[in-house]
Amino acid sequence: MKNSGVALDAMSKQLVDIKVISSKKLHDGKMYMSVCGGSTGINNVYEINSSDLEKAKKAGFELWDQ
Repeated sequence: MKNSGVALDAMSKQLVDIKVISSKKLHDGKMYMSVCGGSTGINNVYEINSSDLEKAKKAGFELWDQ
């Protein structure tokens, strides 16, 4: 799973001026068909301070609510 999709370090660079406390790849718990180009359900998840949430959203990130 760690080699799936965009690398954690590469994507975290989009969190400009936001301290990343921790990061990991997590599965969203849904089932997916195995087809070329299909979704895997693997997501990069970053723990940040709640005070930086709006900045992260402006950078295109969403709150992980799994």
